[in-house]
Parts: sequence; structure tokens; C-alpha cells
Amino acid sequence: MKEGDVPNKRGNSYSDFLVSWTALGALMGCLLRRARTGEGQWIDLAMYQTGTTVIGAGLLDFAFNDRRTQRIGNRHPFLVTPRRLPLPGCRPVGL
Repeated sequence: MKEGDVPNKRGNSYSDFLVSWTALGALMGCLLRRARTGEGQWIDLAMYQTGTTVIGAGLLDFAFNDRRTQRIGNRHPFLVTPRRLPLPGCRPVGL
């Protein structure tokens, strides 16, 4: 695929790593609660629902504007892109 092409990946592979990160955060929260209160906590985590929480903007853009997401690599449409910043009296710092 080239830059600007429409992504064509299907399946749950995108949500696989999101669920593991979400589960880790939930587990750390449960351990913190147990340390503070001595009580346990139930974790109920669904893969599909976890994945849909991060693609909402793309779904809404398609539903209301009929636009499909384009491949943009590691760039973001409105966030600052990585760059090197010169600092006075120092070597440039890469962000």
C-alpha cells in the first residue's frame, strides 16, 4: 500500500494490543484498590467494545461526511508532527 491509499485491513488485530493495554491499566487499578481497601475488584473487558472506543472519529467522519480514512503513516491531521527543536546553547533536541 502507498501513502494516500485507503486502509483495507479487516479483522480484530488492531484491537488485540488495545485490549492488552486496557487490561493492564484495569489490573493496576484493581491492585491499587486492593492495597488501599483490602477488597477485590471484578474486571469485565470486551475486545470489540474496547476497539470501538478508539475509532469513533473515523466512524463519525465516514457516517456524516462520507470520507474514508487515508493512510498517513505516523502523521496526524491536527497534532504537532515530530521535529527537531533548536535550544539556546545546546544541541538540537529531536521530539
